Amino acid sequence: MKKILKNNLLFFYLMTCIIFIVLFLITGFINTFVTKSKIVLILLKTLCAWSSFYVLMIFFKRFYPNKTRKKFFKELFREVIDVRILLLIIFIQVALFVISLVVLSLVKNITISSMLETSLVTLTASFFINLISGPIGEEPGWRGFFLQELTKRKGFVKASILNGFLWGMQHLPLWFTMGYSPLKLLFYAVSFVVAITSATVVMGYIFLKKRNLIYCILLHQLVNYLFGAVYILDRCEIFIIYAILQLIVALIVIIIHKREVKYNG
Repeated sequence: MKKILKNNLLFFYLMTCIIFIVLFLITGFINTFVTKSKIVLILLKTLCAWSSFYVLMIFFKRFYPNKTRKKFFKELFREVIDVRILLLIIFIQVALFVISLVVLSLVKNITISSMLETSLVTLTASFFINLISGPIGEEPGWRGFFLQELTKRKGFVKASILNGFLWGMQHLPLWFTMGYSPLKLLFYAVSFVVAITSATVVMGYIFLKKRNLIYCILLHQLVNYLFGAVYILDRCEIFIIYAILQLIVALIVIIIHKREVKYNG
């Protein structure tokens, strides 16, 4: 127990999981016994998603005794945004999404249009709901704090993989609400963890080089929005395809990083 309390990264992770599970159980209780309101459910899900942010803010002085919260957040956005990087992130993530759709449509012999949400009102509302309920709340803690500090100990590659894996495992309670059979749940869990671990490698590489959390927020938002709002069918099959594609991108990023290290060294 003393070791856990002294290790800030382990402490951050355990506290984030504990708060998330408590809020998750409260959400389930309210949704089951109090109200089925979609608005209330969205608000409760958003509260759950911000668990890492609560831990970062509540225990900030433990993590950074000689730094203010204001300075910390200024450092997360300190570099000027490179529009070319933003466009590249958008292009790659949309391309991976489209390729996943095409492959799935060929395998299942269904039209791409039947997989997509077409209501402009729903798409617009979902965009902002996804942005607030995920990327904005999660990125300061998971990438801004956890990944940066872990990189100091493990280096970029190991830190990004571990960061992505632990971040993915925090979602474990959500997987059991999807109604999948044990085998399908296993496929979904593995593909989910591979996909977001790979995405974390990409986010980590860009963030640690460009020092602006906007890139991570954008990439995170695109994954959540495209696969959670635009795509309307069962996510298990398409996530298996996406995980493979995102893993390829992550491996390319790791190769580029290793070449940069070799060249600079």
